[in-house]
Amino acid sequence: MVVFMVMNKVRDDELGRRLLLLRNKKGISRAMAAKEIGMGLSSLQQYEGGFFPGPKNINKLSQYYGCDKGWLLTGQGKPFPGEAAAPRPDADGSEAAPPHREDAPANAESRSAPIEFRISDALAMTARVLESRTSYATALYLNIVHFDRAVSSESIVSKCEEDLRAQGELLTKMQARLDDLENQNKTLTQEIRELKGVSGDCPPIALGLESAAPTGTDE
Repeated sequence: MVVFMVMNKVRDDELGRRLLLLRNKKGISRAMAAKEIGMGLSSLQQYEGGFFPGPKNINKLSQYYGCDKGWLLTGQGKPFPGEAAAPRPDADGSEAAPPHREDAPANAESRSAPIEFRISDALAMTARVLESRTSYATALYLNIVHFDRAVSSESIVSKCEEDLRAQGELLTKMQARLDDLENQNKTLTQEIRELKGVSGDCPPIALGLESAAPTGTDE
């Protein structure tokens, strides 16, 4: 058990991972668990982040998850009466939730809903993990790198999609203009044909001065 003192608060990473493991096994979100336990969401978030709960909240947590309080506190023994002892979360994360799923949804519908969190809390927890110099710090760093690349790629894709939409709108306008010009051309062609039909396809006759109408003057 690795226990730290942070700002006069006891912190136990192993206990935090056990709490997270219990909630993931129950298949419920952090907000729903906090509501059903009867504690604040921020308090449950701190406990799952490693801060040690007081005796009252330890009792609430063990009763809610139906686990042995001794196992919850120490990780020793059986987590549930009548069941075999559960393996402790290893460094490879086989029993712990992945960093990007620390607030596991209860069902498929909630998976599509965004998880509400405070950036300041997320940054504080991220800093604690990265400063631990453990395998969790390495895993979190690699996840951050991959997520950053994914976000950058999505931004590029969104920009390309926006450009394609703009080009599509421009092409639509150009096509509409071409259709309008084509209609005008058909109309002019039809008018020319009608004029030729009236004149009998005869070329226009040029009038000379001698055939000009008299003007009524000597000149």
